[in-house]
Amino acid sequence: MNQIASSFSVFVFVLLAFQTSPAQVITDILNFNGTNGAEPFYGNLAQGRDGKLYGTTYLGGANQDGTVYRLNPANNFYSILHSFDGTDGSNPGAGLTLASDGNFYGTTEGGGSNQLGVLYKINPNGTYTVLHNFEGGSDGSYPFGPPIEASDGNLYGVTSGFNSEAPTLYQYTRSGVYNVLFNFDSATTGSIAYGLIQGSDNLLYVTSEMGGPNKCGTITKFTLTGTVRAVHSFNCKNGGKFPYATLIQATDGNYYGTTQAGGSYQGVVYRINASNFGENVIVDSSADGAWEAIPGLVQASDGNLYGVTFGGQGGTHLYNWSLTAGYTDLGAFPISAEASQGLVQNTNGVFYGTSEIYGLDNFGYIYSADLGLSPFITFVRAQGKVGSVAQILGNGLTGTASVTFNGIPATFTVVSDTYLTATVPTGATSGPVVVSTSTGTLTSNKNFKVTQ
Repeated sequence: MNQIASSFSVFVFVLLAFQTSPAQVITDILNFNGTNGAEPFYGNLAQGRDGKLYGTTYLGGANQDGTVYRLNPANNFYSILHSFDGTDGSNPGAGLTLASDGNFYGTTEGGGSNQLGVLYKINPNGTYTVLHNFEGGSDGSYPFGPPIEASDGNLYGVTSGFNSEAPTLYQYTRSGVYNVLFNFDSATTGSIAYGLIQGSDNLLYVTSEMGGPNKCGTITKFTLTGTVRAVHSFNCKNGGKFPYATLIQATDGNYYGTTQAGGSYQGVVYRINASNFGENVIVDSSADGAWEAIPGLVQASDGNLYGVTFGGQGGTHLYNWSLTAGYTDLGAFPISAEASQGLVQNTNGVFYGTSEIYGLDNFGYIYSADLGLSPFITFVRAQGKVGSVAQILGNGLTGTASVTFNGIPATFTVVSDTYLTATVPTGATSGPVVVSTSTGTLTSNKNFKVTQ
C-alpha cells in the first residue's frame, strides 16, 4: 500500500462567496500536484463508514497511472491508498462505490492483463484486489465508472465500448463470478455507456452517450437478468443530446440527468418520466449563457437538485433546481474550474466536488461548497426487508437514543460516530429514517424502501 500523508500539498483558502447568499462559500481544500494524483477526471467522491471521502484520480501517483485516495473532511487530511502501475489497472475513472461489505469497488479504463481495464476492490486501509481483467469483444472493454450494488447484493456495471467495441452490461456475483448480461448494439441500445443506477422499480437504467435510433444517446432500462424493458432515444433537436452523466432518481419518482450538448447551446438538464419513460427539458443552457451541462446531479437533503457546469465560455456555475419552484443560478465559480463530475453531499451537510484541471499546479483540485444545509443521515443501500440490517452513515452518531423507520422504532447498534446499523422493524413501511442523538435529530436524505 502506498500511503502518502500529503498535508504538504494542501493549500487551503476560502474563495469569494457567491453574491446570492453570504453562507455560500466555495473552498479549495486540496490541490493535486502529480505526486499525490492528477486530473480527477469524472472522479465522483464516495463517503465511507468512517465519514471520510474516497475518490480516484485519472493520472498521477507513484507511476503516473492514477490513484485511489482518501480525504478527511474534518481536517482535510489526504492520503493515497493505492497507486496504479498498469499491471493492476490504469486510469481509473468516475470514482468508487461503497458496498455493504464495507469495501469500495471501481474500475480502470486501461491497464490490466489485456490493457483493456479492470474491475477492482479496495478496502478503507488500501488493500487492493483485481477482480476481473476485461478481455474485449463480448466480455467488454474500457469500463468507465464503478459498478453499483443492487438489491440482490450483486454488483452490476457497464463497459464503455470505446474504439468501436460494443458496451456490455455485466454482473459480478457475491460469490465472485463475472457474467456478461447484455451486449449493446449501437443502432438500438446505444454506444459508449458510462454508468447505471437501480430504480425503485428494481430495474437498471444505463446511460449511453451516443448511438440509438437518433444517434444522440440513449437510456436503456434492464431487468437484473439483462432483459431490455425499454429504450429512450434522445431526439437531438428539441431536447438534449449526448448524455454523459449517470441518472439519479429523485423523491418524486422521476429520473434526472444532464447532457453535454443540445438545447439552445451547450446541453440541458432533463427529466425522464417514471411512468411513460418520456423526456422533458427542465433547464436549457441558455439560462446562464455559454456553459456545458456535462456533470451530473445530486438531490440534497433540502430536496433540491444541485449541479455544476463544466466550464467553458460562461465559466463554471453552481445551480439548483427545485421540484416545485424550478431553476436557480447560484453563481459562477470565482476561480477557474472544470467540474467534470457532479457534486456529492457529505452527511455533514457540505457539498464536495473536483475540478479536472486548474488549481495551484494545474492538475486539478478538490473543493467544498458550504450552502448552509444541515447534517443528515444516509444509507449504504436504501432498501431492505423487515428483519434485515440497514447500514446508516452520518456524523455525531455516538450517543444515539433512538432510530425509527417511518415512525416505527428499531433496534440499533452504534458502531462509530459516523456509522450505525439498525434492524428494519416489524410494521415498518417505506419512508424516512430518523436518528435521535444527544445533540439533535438527523433525518435521512432519502426514503428507505421496505421490500417484501
